[in-house]
Amino acid sequence: MKKSYSEQILSLMNEKPKGFILLYSDFYHISKKDTLRKTLKRLVDRGEVTRVFNGMFSILEYSELLNKKIYPSPVQIAESIARNFMWDIYPSDNTALNIVGRSYRTKNILDVGDEWFNKTVKYLNAIIVKYYLDINSIYQNGYIYY
Repeated sequence: MKKSYSEQILSLMNEKPKGFILLYSDFYHISKKDTLRKTLKRLVDRGEVTRVFNGMFSILEYSELLNKKIYPSPVQIAESIARNFMWDIYPSDNTALNIVGRSYRTKNILDVGDEWFNKTVKYLNAIIVKYYLDINSIYQNGYIYY
């Protein structure tokens, strides 16, 4: 017997680790876009799936320590946006410095760069900044700025 669209979506999501973000495009092999939207909305309304951002869905991980479900990090959201638009992104500015341990300044902005696109996204209390990288502005005074 053929599984319903809801069952197919849930089985695909359960194959992934908790907290993994799936996009509409990950479900296109199941049905058409309009049917997917309606089915995912029903799953969200029933509380089986969480809509974490526009077109991004996840089964959230539960934290025993916090006694609540944990939403994906801004880094996971940035990576999912990049996967959705087929972008190659990389950390830049203070985000890159924090990763390599050169700076401990924290701010609610996750800087990622790409060669072609410019986009700013807000998620929870963080701002994900994706900006156009001008190759001429990278080299200043003999230093490489990210």
